Amino acid sequence: MEIQLYLWLFSLLPSCVYTGVGFNDKSDLDSGLLNRKWMASIPDATPVSAITVPGTHESLTLRGGPLAVTQVWTLEKQLDVGIRYLDIHAGIWFPTDKEVGIRDANWLFSQGVTFTAVVEKVLAFLDENGGEAVLMKVTLHGLYQDRATRMVEQQLKRFEGKIWRKVSVPELGQVRGKIVFLQNRKFPLGTENHRSYLFESNQLKDVEEKLRHVQWHLCGHYILLTQTAATAMQRPKALARSVNRQLSDLVRRRRGVAGCLGVISMDFPSAELIRNIIQLGTCGCGPTAGRPAGPEGRGWNRGNYPGNSNGNPANLNAPVRPPEEDWDPEYTPKSRKYYLHDDRDGEKTWVESRGRGRGSFPARRGRFVYRKGGGGGSPKWAHDMFQGGEEGELPDDAMEAEHKEPKASGDGTPK
Repeated sequence: MEIQLYLWLFSLLPSCVYTGVGFNDKSDLDSGLLNRKWMASIPDATPVSAITVPGTHESLTLRGGPLAVTQVWTLEKQLDVGIRYLDIHAGIWFPTDKEVGIRDANWLFSQGVTFTAVVEKVLAFLDENGGEAVLMKVTLHGLYQDRATRMVEQQLKRFEGKIWRKVSVPELGQVRGKIVFLQNRKFPLGTENHRSYLFESNQLKDVEEKLRHVQWHLCGHYILLTQTAATAMQRPKALARSVNRQLSDLVRRRRGVAGCLGVISMDFPSAELIRNIIQLGTCGCGPTAGRPAGPEGRGWNRGNYPGNSNGNPANLNAPVRPPEEDWDPEYTPKSRKYYLHDDRDGEKTWVESRGRGRGSFPARRGRFVYRKGGGGGSPKWAHDMFQGGEEGELPDDAMEAEHKEPKASGDGTPK
């Protein structure tokens, strides 16, 4: 009886190593699972946004206990297994700090490595694998974020020519051997990107419908990012077991279909899930429509697109812009406004503040503002007046009151 009781209690304990679908928490990596050169077979003209890219969330959080740790592989192993998107959290916490250090996002445990060292390791990998490109998103934390930003800017000057920090989405040929930085609210330098809403409350929901509305924009307008994150009091490992299984099912369902998933950022991914994501290939943008990527010898002539001489029918399901969809934020139906999320603007949806992924101009009624010159006036007024809102908006009441002409007392007749 006692033996049976012990066996029953033992069965309730969580296993130290979970081998569920899409999930891995073993630190070792079989050499047969490496994918160092999987981007080499993708044509140069392919927009980076059209490539289905496996990535890691809080890529360098390997320390801090079960409420903090999100990864089990080192940076070098992640790159070797095929990870091409890195989510970096960094900052400075003391005024005497001379380096920007890497920390986790919730508990801010030091990970024992600096931002500069991370960039150097990634570029060393790219020097050996020149056909690859690595996407990197940096989020700054701490009490001295402005100083941290200046320090990062200064450090990146050392790597000019090896990094891409433009807002526009590059073609792969432009960034082979380079790091492509993605912008966010706390690190605004880099390529435009938006979070997807494929997951709602950590559950995949209405995926095909949502992808149908964003697919056309993956052909060079912006990079789509899908990720889930555990709360401060939730174990990332427990969440990853559920999320990665859902991602594995999604990837299996989309085999044989143009990738069109953008960047998929994960905690504790398995090598099998990473490989399957890679094999989804590129989104249907011109001649790359439906062509899987990866090291399995998928050449340019394997894709099914008009003009291909491989004898296969053309891919007729390549995404085209819906004729009725102008993506005008003023007229976009409310039912579509939850499909896109801009990380730089808190919880504001992209369609509420942007048109077709270009610029950041809030919709306002037209107005001509005239300011009379005056003695002792400073040209600094123009700068000061545009500091009102988070998005650079001008406060209506203040502007109108300040620019009204002064009126005489008495009957109200102007002097």
